[in-house]
Amino acid sequence: MKSVGACIATIVAELTVTFIQLYFVRNTFKLKELCKLSTNYLFAGIIMFIACYFVGIYVPRRLITVICQVSTGIIVYFGVLLLIKDKFVIQYTKIGLNYIKRLFKK
Repeated sequence: MKSVGACIATIVAELTVTFIQLYFVRNTFKLKELCKLSTNYLFAGIIMFIACYFVGIYVPRRLITVICQVSTGIIVYFGVLLLIKDKFVIQYTKIGLNYIKRLFKK
């Protein structure tokens, strides 16, 4: 199965690890709260997947495709999180912008 088999094995392994970790922290974290907190990231991930999928269709199959998909993925993912005003992303964007401003003031 080559690369498809490697993808399937990776997904199965990651899901297994996730469920084992969720089992051990079930008393610390409530599953409803965890799901509620992750909805923004799931939504942004789905939008990012769609954008990267279309880039893969319209850009010729070469190294440039991977570069375009990664760049598009980063921009779309964080762009969507900024548009829906995710607190975590906004907080760290402000910290990053303040750091850049201090670099240019020197």
